[in-house]
Amino acid sequence: MKKIIISLIFFSSFLFAKLFFNLSDAINSAKWNDKPILVFIVSSNCPHCQNLVHSIGNNKNFFRWIVKSYNWVVIDVAFKNPPASVYFDGYVPTIEVFTPNMQLISRPIKGEVPLNMLYQYLNNNLQLYYRYRSSNDY
Repeated sequence: MKKIIISLIFFSSFLFAKLFFNLSDAINSAKWNDKPILVFIVSSNCPHCQNLVHSIGNNKNFFRWIVKSYNWVVIDVAFKNPPASVYFDGYVPTIEVFTPNMQLISRPIKGEVPLNMLYQYLNNNLQLYYRYRSSNDY
């Protein structure tokens, strides 16, 4: 198994997190627990993806916040193509946030980004999701 998947599984099991590798499972969970869906599109052989995953995994507070706030699905394009319902132009890592009904909340973020920038992006998407949810727009 590839390094990035092993890292994610390790961090996930260490923090008792639910991490999905199948988008339909994440959608079902999102509809049940009313959380947005965070999609990480990565490649096992991408050093930028590995660095980002390790940065997240090494910051336990940030990792816990993601798990508490989102249904997190990881799609490794080295193993399979992303579903048609997610935006992917071949650039990894790509990070997207969707409502449980798979409506994109905001533009995807691409590349290895610093954790403070990733937190700001994810927190803004979370706030947008709560606004959408309260107005029944999703």
